[in-house]
Order: sequence, then structure tokens, then C-alpha cells
Amino acid sequence: MKKQFTLLFSLLTILVFGQIPAGYYDSASGLTGAPLKAELNNIIDGHTEFSYSQVWDQLKYTDEDPNNSNNVLLLYTGWSYPKNDNGGAVTEWNREHTWAKSHGGFGTTMPTGTDLHHLRPTDVTVNSARGNLYFDNGGSQYSDPSRYGQSGTFPTGCYRDGDSWEPRDEVKGDVARMIFYMATRYEGENGEVDLEVYDGIPSNGSDPLHGVLSTLLAWHNSDPVSAWEVRRNNRIYERQGNRNPYIDHPEYVQAVWGGTVDNTAPTDPANLVTSNATSNSLTLTWTPSTDDVGVDHYDVYVDNVNTYTATNTPFVATGLSANTNYCFTVVAVDAAGNSSNDSNQACGTTLDSASPGSDCANETFENTPASGSYNPFSWTGDNGAIWNTTNSRTDQTINNKALVLKNGVLTSPSIVGGIGSLTVKTKRFFSGGSGSYDVAVNGTTVGTVAYDATEQTVTIPNINTTGSIVVTLSKTASSSSSDRVGFDDLSWTCYATASVDEESLDTLKIYPNPIKNGLFYINYSKPIHLIIFNILGKKVYEKQHVANDVIDISNLKAGIYLVKIIGEFATTYKKIKIQ
Repeated sequence: MKKQFTLLFSLLTILVFGQIPAGYYDSASGLTGAPLKAELNNIIDGHTEFSYSQVWDQLKYTDEDPNNSNNVLLLYTGWSYPKNDNGGAVTEWNREHTWAKSHGGFGTTMPTGTDLHHLRPTDVTVNSARGNLYFDNGGSQYSDPSRYGQSGTFPTGCYRDGDSWEPRDEVKGDVARMIFYMATRYEGENGEVDLEVYDGIPSNGSDPLHGVLSTLLAWHNSDPVSAWEVRRNNRIYERQGNRNPYIDHPEYVQAVWGGTVDNTAPTDPANLVTSNATSNSLTLTWTPSTDDVGVDHYDVYVDNVNTYTATNTPFVATGLSANTNYCFTVVAVDAAGNSSNDSNQACGTTLDSASPGSDCANETFENTPASGSYNPFSWTGDNGAIWNTTNSRTDQTINNKALVLKNGVLTSPSIVGGIGSLTVKTKRFFSGGSGSYDVAVNGTTVGTVAYDATEQTVTIPNINTTGSIVVTLSKTASSSSSDRVGFDDLSWTCYATASVDEESLDTLKIYPNPIKNGLFYINYSKPIHLIIFNILGKKVYEKQHVANDVIDISNLKAGIYLVKIIGEFATTYKKIKIQ
């Protein structure tokens, strides 16, 4: 987990909380494999037990937000929620069993079901989305529609498919070390369940097995122990009286499970070409890389700036400016963070932009995957960019193939040209009533579209938002969560008010990125207001009247940051990485 705190906080963590009790692991010295695992069990066995109701107060201490003592930090999202807004409401946090309690059937029984080392605060609906899925890479990104204190739909950085859940990168190692702890602490003694890590997806979900071992080993290697984990481990020791040995001694993971450190980089992507130009996108194809373990993703560089993350080829680069030449390279990255060399460079030019009033988007859902059950999935839409849904199926028709949501969310790609008015066909399928879905543009609700048992075409006029936009559709609070609502022929018109010679924030460049010496350059001729946030959402840098400037952030630690750029007519965000 790569959370970045201030230097003062890190030093206080080490000085006040960071001491492992003297002699705690002495009896494990020199052991490997099963004997080491057995001895670690002896060391951490027999801890202080809490009831499931007592866990609420314990988590308020162990997972307290270091930047706001009134809040807790949520595992899968990193969001900070008020401590006392816990329970079962969709905008509250609840108690997530990282080792899913159904995998072994221990439920909320002490000690397994109430062990603080694997119980974590999570957003209620994010917890529900994870369910009892195993841990592995892949799937479609999960976006949450009910974040505390905010409206809109929020990407979580987590991915899921039918049997697995991939947490955001910042906590992959945390998750792995919690699973390894559980498999070490619970060995079937004293009537407790015997938990084991499994290298695959178990065929019987009630078996006391969790996976996927090889993926968890890779996550442990790629996401090292952080100050946050050390702090939490020490706080649990204060309350529960035992420790997670894989946080104190990360090398024990390899010693017990035989995992090896992956130092082999993927092969270089080859034969990169651009095609299918639109006014705001270009399609990239290349020969995929190979790796001794497996390629995790591809970093896509635009004019030498790391701009996109792709999981496979082809990939559609969206959010581009019209009638502009772009040059791309692609780098393959494995789960351990090893990077290939750059691919060859491929350049392409986008088409002229659409004029205001013409269609900027027109999605028929004809390219959606065939699905007769409710699942999240992604597809390449009619405009050549990636759309995403949650809890959806595609076996019903309105005008040919329709998308049906059951309390799900539809998220468009980022599309330039703004939005004037939006039009969509709706129809409720199967049984149910009437209701509506909220339409949000860049997270702000702009209107609703109604549905009932008859097909209808609904238009929201005068939305009038400029720049790059993302449109989401999600159920209104008053509508039934059991209604199955179909959508088809979704389109919106372009909207622009700025003069043709006005410079767009889309042309702003930040380089180099990743940043290696604490300095980066803003290539933009008009004054902007620059704000940088860390992954906890805390502002760590601010400067106004920036224009073609060198920015010095050498005081910031390595990690991922979000840059908010405020121009005269628009606001945009970019991601930077400090090495």
C-alpha cells in the first residue's frame, strides 16, 4: 500500500509505534517452509478475542485516518469516511472480511470471524460488489454509485469478473499479507477452521481455501509494506495482542510459500500502429509482449508523457484534440513492476471536430457482449471508445439489441465536444413499475430519464457543458432497485461556446512523467491554477499563474498524485508519478 504521509508522521510512526517486541520472532529464526509456518502459528496464536459488535470500535482505532482523527480509511477505495457513519446504509462503511467468511464457513464467530488483522472498513456497496470473490487480476472496473457525502459515480480502481476481485494497486500487497496471515494463524487447532491459500479458483466456495496464491505472491512483491501497514499492525497488537508476521518480516512470504522475486522484464511491444481516427480518438494496435509470469498492463505514452493504461490490444486513446498529430509509444509492465523497453513510435492525426449541434456520441449497444445474466462488462462502442456497465444484461431488444440494467450503472468513455442535449430510448422489462434514472455529466446530475413498461424516447435539453465529458446513468433513489430497465440508441449533441482560436486545456503537457528528479515542466502558454493532491485526497502543492513553468516538487515522496488544472474556461485533471 503506497500511501504517502508527511515525513513527520512517518518518523513518529517509527519512534512511537514501530518497535517489534524484543524476541518476538526469535523462535522462528533459521526456519523455512512448513516448519516456519508452524512456528509463526505458535507465536501469533491465542490472541485477545472480540465479539463482532466490539469490532466496530476497534476498527475506528486501527484504521483511523492519520489526516483526520474523526474518520477511518476504507480498504478498497482509500476514501475517508466519518467513524460514526457505520452500519448498513449504502453511503456508510461496514466490516469487510478480507478472507471471505463463506470460504470456510466461520461467519462472524470468534476468533476467525472477528480477527482484526483481516477485518477492514469498506464502503457498504463496494463491500457488496466484492462479495465473496477470490483475489486475482482482471475483469471490468467497478465504479461505485453511492459515495458518502458526494453525488455521481466514482471509479474505485478495483476490477472484478465472475469469480475474482482485483483491488486497487495501492492495497494489493496489503490484501496478500492479510490472506497469508489468516492461513498461518488458523490451522484447525482448538476447534478453529484450517485455512489454506490455494493457487487457483476453488470449485467449492465453502471450502476453507482462498486464492489465487500466485497472484497474491506477485501482489506482495509489487506493493511493499508501507508505514500505514506498520502503524495498523502495531495498533492491532495493542488491542488484540498478536502481530501479522508478513508485515514485520516480508521475507517470510517467500520462505513459507516459495514465492520468488520476479526480476524479469516483459519483452518489448512491437509493430505499433495507429488507425480509426475520429475527432477525439485514435486506435492503437501492437504485437503483445510476453513475460515469464505474465504481462499485467501496458503504459501508453503520448508525446513522451505516460497518459493511459491499457490491459490489451487494440486500445482506443480517447480525449484527444481535433485535427492534432499525436505520437505514441507503448511499454509493457508485469505484476512485479518490471517494465519493457519502449515500442516503436507510431503517429496519427485526429479528424476535424464536430460542430455544435451535431452528434458527438451515438451508442446503439450493438457491440455489447452477449449476456443473459447480470454482470459488469466493458465493450468498444460505436465511437471506438470503451464503455462500462455494472449489473447489466444484453438479451432484450428495443431497437435491436438493448442494454438492461438492474440497479446498475452505465458509464461512457471520455468524449470531447461537450454536450448540448441527450436522447435515449427506455423500456422496463419483465415485472415491476415505473421510475427514472439519473443522468450525470462529469459527476454532476443534469436530469433524469423516465421508464415504464412501454418503449419511450426521452430527451434532456440544454445541458450545455463544454470540453471532455463522461456521462453516467444510475437509478434514482426513489426508483425500485429490482426494476430491469432497458436503454437503447443513446446519443447527445455537441456543445461549444468558446471561440475557435481559444486554447484548450487538452493541449496542456506535463513532462517528464514519471518524474525522477523532483522537477517537471508545464507546457501551456496561458496562466493556470495548479493544485496537486496525494492519494488520500490531501492537497500537497498549489501554485497560481502558472504558464510554461518548471514546477519543483522535490519535497514530495515517490508515489501517484493527482494534478488539478484550472484554466479560464475549464478544469481538467492529470495523473503524475514521482519515482
